[in-house]
Amino acid sequence: MAVNLVSFAFMGKVRAFRLLVAALDAVRDCGSVYGAAGPKRTEGLRALAVSMSTVRKNLRRAHRVQGSLPRRGSRVKTVRAHVRRVVKCLDAAEGRIDVDGDCALPALVSLLDHIADRYADGRLAALLDEEKLTNYPAGRDWEALRLALLAVVIGAGAVGAGFLALSDPVATIFVASVGVLGVALLYRKNLKQGIGLLDLWRP
Repeated sequence: MAVNLVSFAFMGKVRAFRLLVAALDAVRDCGSVYGAAGPKRTEGLRALAVSMSTVRKNLRRAHRVQGSLPRRGSRVKTVRAHVRRVVKCLDAAEGRIDVDGDCALPALVSLLDHIADRYADGRLAALLDEEKLTNYPAGRDWEALRLALLAVVIGAGAVGAGFLALSDPVATIFVASVGVLGVALLYRKNLKQGIGLLDLWRP
């Protein structure tokens, strides 16, 4: 049991560093693209696209894995809104490579450097300065919407179990199955996260 707890804690620490590793990989790929031509540049751009996708994925998970925030509340909402703006800013900076070529790479590297430094300092709501995010509104919080829809699906399952007059053990299995189905539909790209959210409805 003690070994399992240590392993779990270690894995949590590893997850907390994934954004930093992803940012470093993206910076490295920027260096590979800079000054390259022909097939080498094409390969470098492809690698950069993959590493930037990993950066964005880990940014969206930052509020869950960094360890300094509660699972819910105003602080989490603030961080998620900020992260959505940061992701949009990174998208725009990456897109400038297709317009400005190598001239766009230093700006992207600078953004990644700022994000990594601020994340390491635990400043999840200030990964980039406001002046860099002026043109990037937060937009809709799709994660909150998915969670609300999952709650509706599970509630409908509970109502259905009552309507069918199922026994308690069967009703529990029925509602759990409905919840898993809801997760499969709403969290197709992140099933592990969705399954974890089912704990919110555990008695």
